Amino acid sequence: MKALVKLGATFDRHAEPDWQQNLMWAANQALCGVIGVGVPQDWATHRIAVELTALWGIDHGRTLAIIQPALLRELIEYKREKLEQFGREVFGLNAPSAEDAIAALETFYRSVNMPLHLRDAGISEVDAADRVLAGLRAHGKMALGGHAGIDEAKTERIVRAACA
Repeated sequence: MKALVKLGATFDRHAEPDWQQNLMWAANQALCGVIGVGVPQDWATHRIAVELTALWGIDHGRTLAIIQPALLRELIEYKREKLEQFGREVFGLNAPSAEDAIAALETFYRSVNMPLHLRDAGISEVDAADRVLAGLRAHGKMALGGHAGIDEAKTERIVRAACA
């Protein structure tokens, strides 16, 4: 994520080969799992985000940006310490709160033109959250478990916040 934030600061150069190579390297490291070795992982954001792609064809990066802040807010007490570390290490914040880290993440996403809510991706359907939840139910993904114990109620709050 730190590499992505650094690249985001030079987003105006995104058409240049060296910028693209650095993006590909960061993406490769995230996808191959090397950076997650020995670290608890939480794939709930991805599991919810794929429903947005399935329903509306929104690319995965944008769906992650839509879901992640809502998920982090829902799990803020459980993830507080890690979010504070994230704020310090990735965004260089001094003594950040978890809320500061989430705000910095949203600022970063906006700076690279990523949507923060489903409506920002051009989806304004009144029943959007219900459609996402129906898809999650159909795929058996309402209780996402994970380290924070994401149950059906939490999943519903996350989806409704992201689709608001």
